[in-house]
Amino acid sequence: MSYIYLQNIKKIHSLLNGKLDAITWKDIRSAIIALYTDPDIKKNDKELYMVMEKYYSEFKFDPDRDRYVLVNNNIEFSLDGLISIGQILDIVYENSSGNDIVSIVGEALKYYEKIRKYVHGQVLFPCRQVRSQTGIIKTINQQRAANGMFDRIDYALADLKLHISGESDSCVMKWIYDNNNNTKKWLQPYKEDGNWRKLVNDMKWSVFVDENYKIWDFAKDNLLENYPQKREKPDIRYLENLCKGLENKSILLEKFK
Repeated sequence: MSYIYLQNIKKIHSLLNGKLDAITWKDIRSAIIALYTDPDIKKNDKELYMVMEKYYSEFKFDPDRDRYVLVNNNIEFSLDGLISIGQILDIVYENSSGNDIVSIVGEALKYYEKIRKYVHGQVLFPCRQVRSQTGIIKTINQQRAANGMFDRIDYALADLKLHISGESDSCVMKWIYDNNNNTKKWLQPYKEDGNWRKLVNDMKWSVFVDENYKIWDFAKDNLLENYPQKREKPDIRYLENLCKGLENKSILLEKFK
């Protein structure tokens, strides 16, 4: 058995080995997304969750629920890719001349593999959306690509830091923090103490911050500033710096075999 991300790479390479004459980028992108198996949902990648249980020693893998989760303090957490394959494809395509589809997809797969092969290539947040009288209250994982956050982990953490620091009115995902039961329960102890450092340590987010626990802007390769007033889509620099950060500070999944 191999990780789902490796199976995805194999399937997409098989697609590229076919005849691609006159196929548009939109067509090939749609075909890739159709072929793609999300490693993070339902019960798709048991091996990944077993490895992450070893890394997050306080979180226990429970394979018997309706989906794979890691449980801590009776809160269910799920994994989510650091950036979606759709975003990676779009970024690489926008940075290219747009002519050689095989090369574009091949480069995108290299970034995908560079990210997913590390333990921090997937991020851990509470799961389970909640039904309320006003509608569905989503999870952080479901919402961190929306509202101008663009699936950027630096923006997601900056939003959480505002909440922990008592500046919830500035948060893009305030509704989730305040109303999603699992998320609220998870954040409440840190919010009461205003203890951002403890949250970073408990969730092992040192890859995404500097030595002073300030959040790193992977697009600028510097400290993040002016969030949430200024937010930008991830570009090729973001991908490159994210991969560099993982290589320098994260751990390969294979180390836990």
